[in-house]
Amino acid sequence: MTNHFSEDLSRSISDTENFPLDDCLTQLFPDYLCSRETSEANDRAGADIEIFRKSGHVFADLKVRDEDPRLWGADDLAVELYSVFEKRIRGYQNRKADYLIWLFKPTSRVVMINFENFKKCYDKNWNYWHFWRAEKPQQTVMPDGTSYHSVHCYVPAKLFTAGTKEAYACGGYRPRTAAA
Repeated sequence: MTNHFSEDLSRSISDTENFPLDDCLTQLFPDYLCSRETSEANDRAGADIEIFRKSGHVFADLKVRDEDPRLWGADDLAVELYSVFEKRIRGYQNRKADYLIWLFKPTSRVVMINFENFKKCYDKNWNYWHFWRAEKPQQTVMPDGTSYHSVHCYVPAKLFTAGTKEAYACGGYRPRTAAA
C-alpha cells in the first residue's frame, strides 16, 4: 500500500478535529484544562498534541484507528516497528511524548498508555513482534517525490497493563461531510 504524506497528514488532522478528544481527555486527566496541536518540530519528535492540566502540561502521540477490534470481540493496538525501514529506524525512538493515545473512531474509545511503560514492553517484545507479527511494509511518498517504508504490527492490548487507561467519548466521532 502506498500512502502520500500530505494526504495522510490532512486525513489525520481531520480525524483528530472530528474526534471528541476533549471528552476523553477530561476522563483521563481529572485536572484537564485543554489541548492543542504541537509545533512542527514537536510533531516530528513524536508529539502530536500538548495537553494542559492544572498540574502542568504533557505531550501525547495520537494514533487514529478506522476500526475498533473490540467490535469483533478482540482488542489490539497498532504498534510501529520501523518508522523508516530503509534506515532501520525503529518506531518510538527519541519520542518527546509522555503518552501514546489510540483513537478508535467507530466506538469513540481511546486507550492511553504512559510512554515509559509502553517503551519497556516494546523493547522487551520487539524481536518477537518483528518476527511473528510484522505486517507488510507501507510506502509513504513525500511531497518531493522521495519515499520510505514503515512497518507495524497489531499487539494484544492486554500486554500493556501498566500505565494504561481507557475512556469513551460521550458525543461520538463526527466525520465531516462534503457539504460541511
